[in-house]
Amino acid sequence: YSFTDEPQISPVSVAQSVKRQADYVLDLHEAGKEGFLEQLDANELLRVVQVADFLIGYAEKNQNNNLSYWLYPYRFNYPSYDEVLTPPWYSGMAQGQVIETLLAAFVITRDESYLSAAQLSANAFYIPVDDGGVTIFSADQGAWFEEYAKQNTTHPQVLNGHNFALLGLQRLLHFDCSYRDIYDQGILALESFLPRFDVGVWSRYDLLKYMANPKYHRIHIEQLNKLGGDNNNDVLMKYARKFTMQKVVPIGAI
Repeated sequence: YSFTDEPQISPVSVAQSVKRQADYVLDLHEAGKEGFLEQLDANELLRVVQVADFLIGYAEKNQNNNLSYWLYPYRFNYPSYDEVLTPPWYSGMAQGQVIETLLAAFVITRDESYLSAAQLSANAFYIPVDDGGVTIFSADQGAWFEEYAKQNTTHPQVLNGHNFALLGLQRLLHFDCSYRDIYDQGILALESFLPRFDVGVWSRYDLLKYMANPKYHRIHIEQLNKLGGDNNNDVLMKYARKFTMQKVVPIGAI
């Protein structure tokens, strides 16, 4: 980071270093393909496992009452939204992308410890931000997974970060359906807050300060198409179509 004196560990970046390979493995597994691992590059598969091993060793292991959960901390100051997040701070987006890496390692190795690690990582979604977790709970608006999560700070509610968390949980449902409830709460939150991300001509990056740049507007469309299509969700598909139209129609023309 340009604002740090030395390199720092970003859990999102670590997971994304093998995201292409992890997604490919999980896509083929979910499609029910047989024998596909033998056809993939062994070094790339090994890299997924190596990154998963690093993340397991890096995880912060926690306990809340009878619930064990793992978090992946950011251990440096991060200037965010006119305040500085002090370490440790956490990210729902990181939790989701780490889960994908761990599940891919499980498919590759069939070692149950990777599945267990993914479940422990998903358990963090049950912990509110105010208790040191990554989730903002609402009685009637579901569960929002915060990308920049820290106690006693502003919650910007970053759209792509929430969606990446949902996509990680969605992967886990193929292995353990007991996370369906927290996933559904995340979908409810997305439905509830999506109208506030639509400014008529473009999408917002968050609900606090920033508009999406073209890269993130495109990511919003891709995520909503995926989540909306997989859940047959008319609300999500409506905004996927609307954001797509905003992308192709010049700003100010509508």
